[in-house]
Amino acid sequence: MVNDPGYERHLGRGVNKEKAKIERERLFKIIRDLVRWENTDNQEILDRARDEIRKSWRETCELNAGKPGFNPDRLPVFHDPFAGGGSLPLEAQRLGFETYATDLNPVPVVLNKAMLEIPPRFKDRPPVGPKEYAAKQARIEESWTGARGLSEDLRRYGNWVWKQAIERLATRYPKVALPRRLGGGHGIVLTWLWCRTVASPNPAAGGMHVPLAKSFQLASREGREVWIEPRVSKDKLSYEFVLKEDGPPKYSSTVGGRGGTCVLTDSPIALTYIRAEGVAGRMGQRLMAAVVETPNGKAYVAASEIDAPDFTDLVPTAPEAEILHWAGCTNVVVYGMKTFPSLFNLRQQLALTTFSSLVVEAREVIKLDAIKAGLPDDDIRFRDGGTGATAYAEAVSVYLSCAIGRAADYWNTLTSWESGGEFVAHAFTKHALPIVWDYGEINPLTDGGGSWSSALGWIARVIDLLPANAPGHAFQLDAAKGTVPTDDQTVVSTDPPYYDNVPYSNLSDFFYIWMRLCLRDVFPTVFATRQTPKEDELVASHSLYENIDDAMRHFTGGMTCTKANSCQG
Repeated sequence: MVNDPGYERHLGRGVNKEKAKIERERLFKIIRDLVRWENTDNQEILDRARDEIRKSWRETCELNAGKPGFNPDRLPVFHDPFAGGGSLPLEAQRLGFETYATDLNPVPVVLNKAMLEIPPRFKDRPPVGPKEYAAKQARIEESWTGARGLSEDLRRYGNWVWKQAIERLATRYPKVALPRRLGGGHGIVLTWLWCRTVASPNPAAGGMHVPLAKSFQLASREGREVWIEPRVSKDKLSYEFVLKEDGPPKYSSTVGGRGGTCVLTDSPIALTYIRAEGVAGRMGQRLMAAVVETPNGKAYVAASEIDAPDFTDLVPTAPEAEILHWAGCTNVVVYGMKTFPSLFNLRQQLALTTFSSLVVEAREVIKLDAIKAGLPDDDIRFRDGGTGATAYAEAVSVYLSCAIGRAADYWNTLTSWESGGEFVAHAFTKHALPIVWDYGEINPLTDGGGSWSSALGWIARVIDLLPANAPGHAFQLDAAKGTVPTDDQTVVSTDPPYYDNVPYSNLSDFFYIWMRLCLRDVFPTVFATRQTPKEDELVASHSLYENIDDAMRHFTGGMTCTKANSCQG
C-alpha cells in the first residue's frame, strides 16, 4: 500500500536515484520496526506506517483523478476472500483499514470474527465479570484500553467455567494412593501415560494384549533418566509396567514403521496385522505410568503402583463426525480411527463436552453481569449488530470456545510425551493426523501445561494485542459466488487456497465439532446442518432480506464443497 519512491516519475517530477534509494531505506526501516514482536501494539511505529499509507493513497488518487474508486479522503476497504487464519486481514486492520475476511470454512470464519469483529465493537470497556471470578493472579488495570477488558472477562469467566467443571468432574479425576517410596498419602495425577495394545498374534501368548509403545522413556535429561519397562511374568502370559532408573532399558520401542514386537514371546507383529486389528475395532489401550504431584514436587509412578482409571461406565459423548481420509495426512484412518470422536478417549470426551456445555451456560451468567455493569438489556444478538448485554455475552463465549479448541489440541490420544522437557506435546505439531502409539492424558482440572487455565492464558494474551482500531467484518462466503464488500474502492489481497498442499478443511473438523457445540446458537447459519438451498428456496427467502446477497449469506452456512467436508453436518 506504499508506493515506491521511484513512482514519482509518473507525476512528471523526475527521479533522483540516490534520493529514491535513501527514501526506500527510510521506508524499509519502518517495516523492520513493524515486524519486531515487541512492537505489535507500539502506536508510535504503527502511526508512522499509517501516515505513509495515507500519503501514498493520496498520491495514487492524484494520479487517477476523476476515476471511480479513488477518494483521497477515505482509505480503500481491504478484502481477503480466502482469509483462513486471518493473518492478512488482521494486519490490514492494525494498519487502519476497514477489513473484510471471508472463507467457506466455519472454523476460520469464527476465528476472524474473534479477531476482527469483536474487539472494535467492545473496545475500551472495563470487564463486567465480578472480581471474585478472577484467578489468583488477577490483573489490575487503571484503564481498560483496546480489547483488554474483553481478555480480562475471558479470564474471569474462564475461571468460572473451570470451577464449575471441577464440581462436575472431580470424581472422574480422583487422587491416587502414593507408594511408600514417595512418602505415602495421596497425590493428584497431572498426566496419565497410555500406550495402545493389540492381541499378540503368537498363539503362545494366549491372546494377551501387548503394548505398542514408540518410547518408554519418561525423563531423559542427564542425571534424571527414568523409563518404564514391561516386566513379563514367569509363565510369559502376562506383564506389568515397572519404573526403572538404572541399567540399560530392555526395550526402547515395541512398534515402528515396519511393525511391532510381542513382549511376551519376542516375536514380530506385522504392521498389516496391527492395522487390521485397528480397523476391526480390536485395538486397546493400557496405562503405563502416571505423573503425580507430591509434597516434594512432580514424580513418576508405574501403572503397577496405582489403580488404573475405570472407564467401564463411560459412554461416548463427543459429536459424531467422519474423518475424510487424505492419504499421508490422516493415517489414523488406516488404523480404524475413522471418526473424530475416536481420537479422544471416553474421559477426554466427557471433559470436553462438559467444558463445552459450561461455555453455553456461561452466556447467561455473563449477560446478567453485563446488565448489572450498565450494558443495555436489549436482547439484540451479536450477529444482528448488537452492542448490549446479549451481544457481549455471546462475544465472550466466542473466546471461551477458542479456549475449548486449544484444550482439545491437548486433550486427545494423538498427543505425545516429551521426555526431554517432561511435558505433553499437542497433537497438531504439523498439518497431519498421524498415529501416535503412546500418549499423555492431561488432567484438565489442574493448572499445569496443556490445562484449561493454560489455554485461557494463551487466548487472553492474543486478545490483549488485537488492534481494535478499525471496523472488521467476517462472513462465511464462497469466493466464487459472492463478493463483499460491493464498494468499488476495494483492495483484494490474499494467499491462494492451499488445494492439495495441506488438507486444511479435513483437519479443521477436529476443532469444528467442539466449536459447533459451543456456538451453534450464536452463529446458526455458520454452523447450519442443512444442505445448499435450491434456487427457488433462495428466491422465496428474498423477502426476508434487503437484497439477494444478504439472503446468500444467510444460507451459506450449509454450503458444501467438492473435495472437503468442512461444512458437512
